[in-house]
Amino acid sequence: GIKEWRTVGSSTNIIKASWLALVDSLEYWLLKQKALQNSSTK
Repeated sequence: GIKEWRTVGSSTNIIKASWLALVDSLEYWLLKQKALQNSSTK
């Protein structure tokens, strides 16, 4: 199935908040990819 997630960046600066949300989403994706690789090699 399709997996979805959302992130939220919080700052008084909209650019900073957007950047924080983007970084969080990329970090989450990388961690999920690593977990998938680890589970498929066992």
